[in-house]
Amino acid sequence: MPGIRDTAYPELKSAPSAKELAEVYTPNFVELVWAEKRTRETAPRVGLLALLKTFQRLG
Repeated sequence: MPGIRDTAYPELKSAPSAKELAEVYTPNFVELVWAEKRTRETAPRVGLLALLKTFQRLG
C-alpha cells in the first residue's frame, strides 16, 4: 500500500519550525488588504487568512 506522501493528498507538517511558520504562513500586504476588503471583523479575517494560507500550502 502506498504511503500518504505517494498519494494525491498533500498534508501539513505536524510540527513546522518557527522559520517555516514565518516564511510560509505569514500573510503579505496584498493578502491582508484582500482579506480586509472581504470581512468586517477581526475574527472572521483571521479565519479567512488561515484558510487562504492553508490552501496555498496544500495546493
